[in-house]
Amino acid sequence: MDTSNPVLAEVVEKHKNEVLSQIRAEYDARAKKAARAKRVRDNVRANPQRPKGRNRNALCYCGSGKKYKLCHLRQDQQTIRKMRVKA
Repeated sequence: MDTSNPVLAEVVEKHKNEVLSQIRAEYDARAKKAARAKRVRDNVRANPQRPKGRNRNALCYCGSGKKYKLCHLRQDQQTIRKMRVKA
């Protein structure tokens, strides 16, 4: 591309700066999201326990209509055990 034309060079530079600022904004947003996910993961590993309010005999949170103890209790307990081992 011939950028000897000063008007064309100015337009190209402006477009380049806009694209770079969009890329930086996207990068910053992803970095914030990753940092938040890490904080949540670290908190879960530090406090691996069944969330309060989840009663064994209540309906399961997945919406299957089954009792929690017959649906996801075992799976959640295994997840908690794995987190304790990793922590």
